[in-house]
Amino acid sequence: MDNFKKILFLLTKSSRYWGAPLLVFILFSIGYGLTASKTPAKDEIEVAEVVQEDDVAVGLDETGSMFLAPIYRYYTVVFPFNGNITDSNKLFSIELAFGVHKNKIEADAMIISLDDYEPRLRPSLFEVLMTMALSDARSAEGKLKIRKHLTEAANSMLIELGDEPFIDDVVFINFSIL
Repeated sequence: MDNFKKILFLLTKSSRYWGAPLLVFILFSIGYGLTASKTPAKDEIEVAEVVQEDDVAVGLDETGSMFLAPIYRYYTVVFPFNGNITDSNKLFSIELAFGVHKNKIEADAMIISLDDYEPRLRPSLFEVLMTMALSDARSAEGKLKIRKHLTEAANSMLIELGDEPFIDDVVFINFSIL
């Protein structure tokens, strides 16, 4: 009987320290058992529809790989271009992004290389922007012409730097005439 009292005493003393965590563990176990999803029986499992290879061909390249399918990636030029419009007393502020349309791996590598090329591309881009007329800056056709000239200038500078011309488009993020 003396041993029973000692065990009872130890249990009551230890419950002071371990009672709350033990209660939380028990309640968690009960709650998890009630809310956990059960594995369905074999007759309840639906068989997925078999997809034909022709149905998946959209978005794949000629090798059939989704990772090599061409995608668009854009590199935003860090600082805007600011200057005077040649045939007026107006100012312009333009933010640009370079568009690259290659497979994911090549496009990401080219975007990373544009980070190094950007300081050397800025002067040739600025030369194109400084020849911009006010009529071109205000019309949609003129802006397309400016974008085309910027793309050509950037690609010719890439050739001068010893790389291939990989910029497919120059996009205006912000085009303001002040």
